[in-house]
Amino acid sequence: MIGRLGRFARRLLFPARCAACGALLGREEGFCADCAADLPEIAGERCPVCGRGKGACFCRRQARFYARSVAPFYFDGPMRNAIYRIKTSGKFGGLTTLAERAAQTVRQEYGQVRFDLVCCTPMTRRELRRRGFNQAALLACRVAKRLRVPFSERALRKLFDTRPQKSLSATLRRGNVAGVFAVRRPAQVRGKTILLFDDVISTGATLDECAKMLRLAGAKTVYAAGVCLAKKHAEPEEAEETNSQNSI
Repeated sequence: MIGRLGRFARRLLFPARCAACGALLGREEGFCADCAADLPEIAGERCPVCGRGKGACFCRRQARFYARSVAPFYFDGPMRNAIYRIKTSGKFGGLTTLAERAAQTVRQEYGQVRFDLVCCTPMTRRELRRRGFNQAALLACRVAKRLRVPFSERALRKLFDTRPQKSLSATLRRGNVAGVFAVRRPAQVRGKTILLFDDVISTGATLDECAKMLRLAGAKTVYAAGVCLAKKHAEPEEAEETNSQNSI
């Protein structure tokens, strides 16, 4: 009875809102009917490297330090709004829904892979102070819980502030993050199969640099996942490689 009253009071004080547009919802969280109908889900056959649908793939199957990447959505429409609401306003109401969808995609696309650890793209102390939170970590810890895999927010660290990735071409993005990340404790990742998580995956440059450091520290295999994959037409002007940025 006390628990039900507490949940009722919480709904009155903090009513659930759509993760994308902020409209009031009659349930705990998620998307309103209009936004749910317009979600840019990635359906059909995917590229076995970048995870995009065949019509949206632009990776040319270039070699990466991570085995492949997957996400449930494209970074477009309501999903773009949902990510921006988290990052710019600290509206965390959609975290559970987004993490659940990401976890479902990981289960579907990675099949029988047994992960030993989930980690996320890191921020520098300055970036973390400025924003107040690491949205990739907030999502990754929820994904790890659903996958029943240990999560470490501190497996990787970011050594230097960098220019916003969204303002750079694909070639410059790689140089922008080169040598920026480090593994805190190599023993934590040595010999392990790791799921590396970010909220939005654009060119994959940030994830690739993180995966490189994990592999150099002895990780057996690194797989990547996110909530959204940027479409080709969205970069470099609009798409954002998250957590190597200061602009939002």
